[in-house]
Amino acid sequence: MIPSMSLLHQANRLVDLAIDGTLEQEEMALRYQAGANPARLVGLVLVLADMVAAARPPELPYDDPSYQLYLKRAHAAYARGERMEWVVTGEREYQRNRKRNNRARVS
Repeated sequence: MIPSMSLLHQANRLVDLAIDGTLEQEEMALRYQAGANPARLVGLVLVLADMVAAARPPELPYDDPSYQLYLKRAHAAYARGERMEWVVTGEREYQRNRKRNNRARVS
């Protein structure tokens, strides 16, 4: 499922509110959304879950499967046109590693 831009914006807004510690402001809107359009709320939860799953755990080494999954998801999201912070960071790392691997093969 490719999420709509409005879902991505809403997910980013929720993340920003959570970081600021003011997520309870959005509680009533989310409750209303759960009753009025449960499919959209499910989509929002899936987008948030994907963001969490794709976030790179900083303590993982390069060869860890979780880190490789992060790079693949970020690369795919970048190809779809998403430009969230985790996507751009992951894409930079993906390209850096790809170039490093190509240089190692040539040498």
